[in-house]
Amino acid sequence: MYKYSKIWGASIVALAIVGCGKREEIVVEVPYAVTKGDVSITIVENGTVDAVKTVEIKPQVTGRIAKLLVDEGSVVKAGDLIAIIDPKPTQLQLDQSRAQLLGAQSSVDRSSIEIGQRRKTSQASLMQAAARVRQLEMDVKATPALLQAEINQANANLESAVQDHDRLLSNSHPTQRAAAKATLDEAVQSLKNAELDYNRQVELEQKGFIPTKSLESASLAVELAKARHNSAKTAYDRIEAGFSAELARSEEAVKNARAAVSRAKTNLYTLDSKKQDLRSARAELEKAQAGMSDPSVLEKSKLQSQATVMQLQSAMQETERLLRETEVHSQISGIVTKKLLQVGENATGLGQFSSGSTIVRIEDRTQMRVKLAVNEIDVARLSIGMEAEVNVDAVPNKTLKGKISKIAPAKQTQEGQTALVGSDTVVKYEVEIMLDGVDAGLKSGMSAKCTMRVANKKDVVFLPAEYTEKKGDAYFAYFPIANKKDPKAVPTAVPIKVGLVTSGKIEILSGLKVGDKVIKPEFKGPSRKGFMQMGPDDSSDSNASNKDASNKSGGEKK
Repeated sequence: MYKYSKIWGASIVALAIVGCGKREEIVVEVPYAVTKGDVSITIVENGTVDAVKTVEIKPQVTGRIAKLLVDEGSVVKAGDLIAIIDPKPTQLQLDQSRAQLLGAQSSVDRSSIEIGQRRKTSQASLMQAAARVRQLEMDVKATPALLQAEINQANANLESAVQDHDRLLSNSHPTQRAAAKATLDEAVQSLKNAELDYNRQVELEQKGFIPTKSLESASLAVELAKARHNSAKTAYDRIEAGFSAELARSEEAVKNARAAVSRAKTNLYTLDSKKQDLRSARAELEKAQAGMSDPSVLEKSKLQSQATVMQLQSAMQETERLLRETEVHSQISGIVTKKLLQVGENATGLGQFSSGSTIVRIEDRTQMRVKLAVNEIDVARLSIGMEAEVNVDAVPNKTLKGKISKIAPAKQTQEGQTALVGSDTVVKYEVEIMLDGVDAGLKSGMSAKCTMRVANKKDVVFLPAEYTEKKGDAYFAYFPIANKKDPKAVPTAVPIKVGLVTSGKIEILSGLKVGDKVIKPEFKGPSRKGFMQMGPDDSSDSNASNKDASNKSGGEKK
């Protein structure tokens, strides 16, 4: 049984009623004459007009909107003032940052002054401690020799005093006069010796070879010699009286000499004291040397203060920037399409953890595009740069031009972007068409019909799709039955080579020529149950009509 043609208008359908209410269709077979024409694949999709660049104006600073200088529909230029966030809180924060910065800078300056003073003090203490150590080292080194010389001199004086005393006692004999004379002579000689010694001691003391005490001892010796001389002379005159007086003086001299020896030996203990002073001085020197590192410690503290200054400077610069950002400017030129906040409302600034509040939305309509949702079969035929015709109902009698600028690499998955056909999901991909020019009447959100011609061949041999049959990868056409009286006769299958294939037309490359007449292949679908089938023949693609097929074809009825 063959696929039945749907006959319109002037076509005659003969109906024969057979048996009890049973009807049988009498089919008129209409051959189709192969002809030439245009074959094209055109994809038509509806989409939405949209601006290429849309910017949401958001503040950098959180605060109350003090002024809003635009309204919906306002035309703005890049840099125009859009709104003003109340600057008072930010100004207060800036004043606080400046005060903190001044305090931190003062701390750095104070540290610098303290470091300078500490360096001078430490250097002076070090020099003073070093000088004292050097002086004490010299004293400790020279003191033993000086003390020993003093002891030796005291011993010599003691020995001399003892000798004088012994001599005074041993020379006391009956021959008083002779003794007195001898004593007088001895006293004269002693005086001379003492004077000579004194003169020598004066010269040594002037040269700094002996201490003053030695000179004093020499002077004392002279005085003693004089005393002895006087005593001897007096003794010569008055032996008894002079002898007693001289003896007393001699004993006193011995006593003084012994006291001088004791004092000289006692002075040895001063050496230990000087050594102790030297040890203390060396400890002070080490302390002064350690004190030289105090400025370095203060330098570290100064560096920390300087870091605080840098942090506060950075914070102040950021606050100054935020103060400038209280004036919200437009980043692009365009039209205000939406005002989302009003004067007096609080706006949240952009931050690390905040996306910010949108004050207004601005579109740059110098470039417009159309977004489409294209099914997976058609999207495979599209390519970047392919031209498209765009018709917008709001811009009648005008066809806009555009090119495909984007084809999504993955299917749309958001809610509302997929459609169900029966139980299957129609997979769609987003396609963007960039318009070559912008019409003044275009607005975002308008519906647009986009026509994209994927392929187009002119004046080629073709058949309507319903006059062909596909078996696997091969295509066939069928010639009418030559001997209609033969009940076993069947239509002749002719293999054909096809070119461009659309939903309504198929290009014939070989197997048929213009003028050949073919019939529709046998219908192998479910049997018809209706009394009559009527309606248009769905044999064309989305943009091509095959009405010329029926106009050009001859007709044979069966």
